[in-house]
Parts: sequence; C-alpha cells; structure tokens
Amino acid sequence: MTELTDGQAPLIRTHVASEQTGGRLAVVETRVLAGHEPPRHVHGNEDEVVYVLDGALTFEVGEERRRASAGTCVFLPRGVEHCYALESSAARLLFLVAPAGIERFFGELTGSQDGLDAEHLITVAARYGVTITGPPATFEPAHTRESPSTGPT
Repeated sequence: MTELTDGQAPLIRTHVASEQTGGRLAVVETRVLAGHEPPRHVHGNEDEVVYVLDGALTFEVGEERRRASAGTCVFLPRGVEHCYALESSAARLLFLVAPAGIERFFGELTGSQDGLDAEHLITVAARYGVTITGPPATFEPAHTRESPSTGPT
C-alpha cells in the first residue's frame, strides 16, 4: 500500500495498484480539504467510480450536478468533464479507476515539491491523458440552491 501524507492523515493511499491487477484497475483513497479541490478536467483513458467515505460534496459530471455525502457513489465516465466542490471542510473519497495508471498521477501531484501551480498541473495531467478544462468548481453547493427535489442521491 502506498501512502503520501501531509504530516497528519494520509492525503493519498493506494489500496490496489496497477501492478497488482495487470493494469485493469486501481483503488485509491484521498483526503481533500475545502479550497483544494481539483480543477474541471476530462480523463481520456479511464472511468472512475467515487465512493464518499466521509464529508459532503457537490459533483458536476457533464451538465449534471449531484450532491454526495458519506455512502454515496458517483460514476465519472471517461471523456466527460467533471469536478466537485466540498460542502464540508474535508472529505475522504475512495476512487476505483479502470483501467489503472491514474493512481500514479495522484501520487505525483501530492508528492510534488513544486506545489500545484497551474502550469505544473497541466503538464503532469497531460502525461496521464487528463485534460484540464477549467478552474476548480465555483458553483453554489446543492444545499444552498433552490431547486425542486429530485429524490435521494
């Protein structure tokens, strides 16, 4: 198991790596702090399934927005722009990615001494088939928008 930490709890924990599955899939746990969400982006190589372990977020997948809290699963298909904004101060997310490989991207960004400046992020992302399409989400979280109920998420 690979772990990168910030001196407190792990930021990235790879539970199942590419090498263990012949490149078929990987399972990665992340801890995200509000204000440090990833920018809008598109994966060219892999589909992602995100399981929210702790916290509350609003995901945007293509044109759809969806609130997600602990116990919610969200599918992020390859080729579709997506992002998320935290509604809580932090969140823990479990990513299942198929095929594997993107777990190295997560680790490279978290372990970078260069920080997460835009140029570095775009360069590293491109090596992994990820296209940065815009800044992090700035939309209002779902719980503050007035909209008709769409049922449970």
